[in-house]
Amino acid sequence: LLKAAAAYQQVLGVDPEDLLAHYGLNQCYSLLGAAAPQEDGPVAGTLVEVRQLVGEVVSGTASQKADAASKLGAAVTKLGRQPPDATAPRLKPLQEARLKLQDAYASESDPTAKAALAMALSSVHRELHALFKPDELARSATTRKYREGHPAANAAAEAIVIYPTNRPGAPGLTP
Repeated sequence: LLKAAAAYQQVLGVDPEDLLAHYGLNQCYSLLGAAAPQEDGPVAGTLVEVRQLVGEVVSGTASQKADAASKLGAAVTKLGRQPPDATAPRLKPLQEARLKLQDAYASESDPTAKAALAMALSSVHRELHALFKPDELARSATTRKYREGHPAANAAAEAIVIYPTNRPGAPGLTP
Protein backbone atom coordinates (compact mmCIF):
# COMPACT_ATOMS: atom_id res chain seq x y z
CA LEU A 1 0.00 0.00 0.00
CA LEU A 2 2.83 2.39 0.77
CA LYS A 3 4.44 1.71 -2.62
CA ALA A 4 1.11 2.28 -4.36
CA ALA A 5 0.57 5.50 -2.42
CA ALA A 6 4.08 6.67 -3.35
CA ALA A 7 3.38 5.96 -7.03
CA TYR A 8 0.09 7.88 -6.87
CA GLN A 9 1.91 10.76 -5.15
CA GLN A 10 4.35 10.86 -8.07
CA VAL A 11 1.40 11.12 -10.45
CA LEU A 12 0.03 14.04 -8.42
CA GLY A 13 3.45 15.68 -8.67
CA VAL A 14 2.95 15.77 -12.44
CA ASP A 15 -0.81 16.42 -12.47
CA PRO A 16 -2.30 17.52 -9.12
CA GLU A 17 -5.81 17.08 -10.52
CA ASP A 18 -5.46 13.48 -11.68
CA LEU A 19 -8.78 11.80 -10.96
CA LEU A 20 -7.51 8.22 -10.72
CA ALA A 21 -4.60 9.15 -8.44
CA HIS A 22 -6.96 10.79 -5.93
CA TYR A 23 -9.25 7.77 -6.07
CA GLY A 24 -6.32 5.38 -5.59
CA LEU A 25 -4.92 7.40 -2.68
CA ASN A 26 -8.36 7.46 -1.07
CA GLN A 27 -8.39 3.66 -1.25
CA CYS A 28 -4.78 3.24 -0.03
CA TYR A 29 -5.10 5.58 2.93
CA SER A 30 -8.48 4.14 3.86
CA LEU A 31 -6.88 0.71 4.20
CA LEU A 32 -3.80 2.09 5.96
CA GLY A 33 -5.99 3.88 8.50
CA ALA A 34 -8.52 1.11 9.05
CA ALA A 35 -7.38 0.71 12.68
CA ALA A 36 -7.92 4.40 13.49
CA PRO A 37 -10.72 5.29 15.90
CA GLN A 38 -13.60 7.11 14.21
CA GLU A 39 -14.69 10.54 15.43
CA ASP A 40 -18.20 10.48 16.83
CA GLY A 41 -18.29 14.01 18.23
CA PRO A 42 -19.96 16.97 16.52
CA VAL A 43 -18.04 18.76 13.78
CA ALA A 44 -19.11 21.85 11.87
CA GLY A 45 -17.70 20.86 8.50
CA THR A 46 -16.58 24.36 7.55
CA LEU A 47 -13.43 25.48 5.78
CA VAL A 48 -12.42 27.43 8.88
CA GLU A 49 -12.67 24.29 10.98
CA VAL A 50 -10.74 22.26 8.40
CA ARG A 51 -7.91 24.82 8.37
CA GLN A 52 -7.84 24.92 12.18
CA LEU A 53 -7.70 21.13 12.46
CA VAL A 54 -4.92 20.91 9.86
CA GLY A 55 -2.94 23.36 11.98
CA GLU A 56 -3.51 21.20 15.07
CA VAL A 57 -2.42 18.09 13.18
CA VAL A 58 0.79 19.72 12.02
CA SER A 59 1.80 21.24 15.38
CA GLY A 60 0.42 18.88 18.04
CA THR A 61 1.81 15.98 20.02
CA ALA A 62 1.09 12.42 18.87
CA SER A 63 -2.15 12.11 20.87
CA GLN A 64 -3.27 15.61 19.82
CA LYS A 65 -2.48 14.75 16.19
CA ALA A 66 -4.54 11.56 16.40
CA ASP A 67 -7.51 13.41 17.90
CA ALA A 68 -7.30 16.33 15.46
CA ALA A 69 -6.83 14.03 12.47
CA SER A 70 -9.88 12.02 13.47
CA LYS A 71 -11.95 15.21 13.75
CA LEU A 72 -10.45 16.47 10.49
CA GLY A 73 -11.60 13.39 8.58
CA ALA A 74 -15.14 13.86 9.89
CA ALA A 75 -15.07 17.61 9.13
CA VAL A 76 -13.88 17.06 5.55
CA THR A 77 -16.57 14.42 5.00
CA LYS A 78 -19.25 16.76 6.34
CA LEU A 79 -17.89 19.61 4.22
CA GLY A 80 -18.17 17.42 1.13
CA ARG A 81 -21.84 16.69 1.82
CA GLN A 82 -22.75 20.37 1.88
CA PRO A 83 -23.86 22.15 -1.30
CA PRO A 84 -21.13 24.10 -3.12
CA ASP A 85 -20.66 27.71 -2.07
CA ALA A 86 -19.30 30.11 -4.69
CA THR A 87 -18.08 32.49 -1.98
CA ALA A 88 -15.95 29.81 -0.31
CA PRO A 89 -14.30 27.53 -2.88
CA ARG A 90 -13.02 24.25 -1.46
CA LEU A 91 -10.30 23.29 -3.92
CA LYS A 92 -7.37 25.37 -2.67
CA PRO A 93 -7.92 24.66 1.06
CA LEU A 94 -8.26 20.93 0.37
CA GLN A 95 -5.10 20.89 -1.76
CA GLU A 96 -3.20 22.74 0.97
CA ALA A 97 -4.54 20.29 3.56
CA ARG A 98 -3.44 17.36 1.39
CA LEU A 99 0.12 18.63 1.18
CA LYS A 100 0.40 19.37 4.90
CA LEU A 101 -1.18 16.06 5.91
CA GLN A 102 1.05 14.16 3.50
CA ASP A 103 4.15 15.67 5.14
CA ALA A 104 2.77 15.00 8.63
CA TYR A 105 1.98 11.39 7.67
CA ALA A 106 5.47 10.81 6.31
CA SER A 107 7.15 12.14 9.47
CA GLU A 108 4.83 10.51 12.04
CA SER A 109 6.15 7.53 14.02
CA ASP A 110 3.26 6.89 16.44
CA PRO A 111 1.04 4.13 14.96
CA THR A 112 -2.23 5.54 16.34
CA ALA A 113 -1.53 9.02 15.02
CA LYS A 114 -0.32 7.59 11.70
CA ALA A 115 -3.57 5.60 11.28
CA ALA A 116 -5.66 8.70 12.11
CA LEU A 117 -3.63 10.75 9.62
CA ALA A 118 -4.21 8.07 6.98
CA MET A 119 -7.97 8.29 7.50
CA ALA A 120 -7.84 12.09 7.28
CA LEU A 121 -5.83 11.82 4.05
CA SER A 122 -8.38 9.33 2.73
CA SER A 123 -11.18 11.84 3.38
CA VAL A 124 -9.26 14.67 1.71
CA HIS A 125 -8.50 12.58 -1.38
CA ARG A 126 -12.12 11.41 -1.57
CA GLU A 127 -13.35 15.01 -1.59
CA LEU A 128 -10.72 16.10 -4.13
CA HIS A 129 -11.79 13.19 -6.35
CA ALA A 130 -15.40 14.35 -6.05
CA LEU A 131 -14.41 17.91 -6.99
CA PHE A 132 -12.49 16.82 -10.10
CA LYS A 133 -14.95 14.17 -11.27
CA PRO A 134 -17.00 15.34 -14.24
CA ASP A 135 -20.75 15.61 -13.83
CA GLU A 136 -21.93 12.56 -15.77
CA LEU A 137 -25.63 13.42 -15.55
CA ALA A 138 -25.09 16.88 -17.05
CA ARG A 139 -22.93 15.42 -19.80
CA SER A 140 -25.46 12.75 -20.76
CA ALA A 141 -28.34 15.26 -20.76
CA THR A 142 -26.37 17.63 -22.99
CA THR A 143 -25.38 14.82 -25.34
CA ARG A 144 -28.98 13.60 -25.58
CA LYS A 145 -30.27 17.10 -26.43
CA TYR A 146 -27.59 17.60 -29.08
CA ARG A 147 -28.23 14.20 -30.67
CA GLU A 148 -31.99 14.89 -30.80
CA GLY A 149 -31.38 18.13 -32.71
CA HIS A 150 -28.75 16.74 -35.11
CA PRO A 151 -29.85 13.45 -36.71
CA ALA A 152 -26.68 13.10 -38.86
CA ALA A 153 -24.44 13.48 -35.82
CA ASN A 154 -26.67 11.05 -33.93
CA ALA A 155 -26.30 8.43 -36.67
CA ALA A 156 -22.53 8.94 -36.86
CA ALA A 157 -22.20 8.54 -33.08
CA GLU A 158 -23.81 5.10 -32.96
CA ALA A 159 -21.67 2.08 -32.09
CA ILE A 160 -22.12 0.63 -35.57
CA VAL A 161 -22.57 3.17 -38.33
CA ILE A 162 -24.14 2.07 -41.60
CA TYR A 163 -24.06 4.69 -44.31
CA PRO A 164 -26.56 4.17 -47.14
CA THR A 165 -24.74 3.68 -50.46
CA ASN A 166 -27.80 3.44 -52.72
CA ARG A 167 -29.32 6.78 -51.85
CA PRO A 168 -30.42 9.18 -54.61
CA GLY A 169 -27.48 11.23 -55.85
CA ALA A 170 -24.83 8.76 -54.63
CA PRO A 171 -21.78 8.62 -56.93
CA GLY A 172 -21.71 5.73 -59.41
CA LEU A 173 -25.49 5.15 -59.49
CA THR A 174 -27.31 5.55 -62.77
CA PRO A 175 -30.61 7.44 -62.69
